[in-house]
Amino acid sequence: MCVLHVRGKSFNIDDFLKNTSISPYKIWYKGKPMRRPDKVYEDSGFSLDISKADWNNLENQILDAENFLKENFIELEHLCKLPYIDDIRFDFPYSLRINETYFSQSEYFPPSFLKIIGKLNIGIEMSLYP
Repeated sequence: MCVLHVRGKSFNIDDFLKNTSISPYKIWYKGKPMRRPDKVYEDSGFSLDISKADWNNLENQILDAENFLKENFIELEHLCKLPYIDDIRFDFPYSLRINETYFSQSEYFPPSFLKIIGKLNIGIEMSLYP
C-alpha cells in the first residue's frame, strides 16, 4: 500500500489537478480543519495510492512504485520542479517481523528505483507497524 504524498504551503491543488491525469484519493487545503477540530492544515496537498500490495510485501510495493515512476516520469518531473511544492515522498508502510525467531529486520531498495527517485528528488518514508 505505497502512497505518494505531495504538499506545499502555497500549492494551488485545484489548478494543478485540472491539468494532470493524477487522481488523488485525499486532498487537503491550507487553513482548513483537520480531522481533529482543534487543528488546521499548515499546507495544501494530496495523497495518491501507488500500490495495493500488502504491508507484508514491501518488495511488490517498491516494484509498483518504480513502475509508477517510469509510466509518469514526465508528469512527475514537472510536478517536482514546481516552486510551490515543498515536499514529495513515497510512504511505504511495512510490518514488523521481529519476534522470538527473528531478532533483526532489514529492507532493500533496488538501485533502479533509487536512481529514478533520485533524479526526481522524491523522498522515501518508511512507516513501520507492529
